[in-house]
Amino acid sequence: MAQRISGLWDHERIRGFRKQGDYSYYFKNTGLQAQDAWFRKLDGGEEEILVDPNAGSRGGQTSLGQVALSSDGRYFAFERSVGGTDWRSIHVYDLEGKKELADTLR
Repeated sequence: MAQRISGLWDHERIRGFRKQGDYSYYFKNTGLQAQDAWFRKLDGGEEEILVDPNAGSRGGQTSLGQVALSSDGRYFAFERSVGGTDWRSIHVYDLEGKKELADTLR
């Protein structure tokens, strides 16, 4: 039964699609990942992973929540939950510098 259920879930899923400028942004799960990751793709270009809650997470208990893109397309803010808790912190990511900024709202 476990093999059958794994087989049913083992397929790519994309959700939360949004378009801004020349980029498409979306959550994606390649199949059996514990949590969806946040991606972007330049029109006609390659896919780029921005935030992957599965990386460094034990047991898949880190997840992403709501995401908001800045109007100029330079930043995005996202919610992160760690350890399976309902409490979320808000983080900001600099798309030009391709890094998460140090400031966090808790």
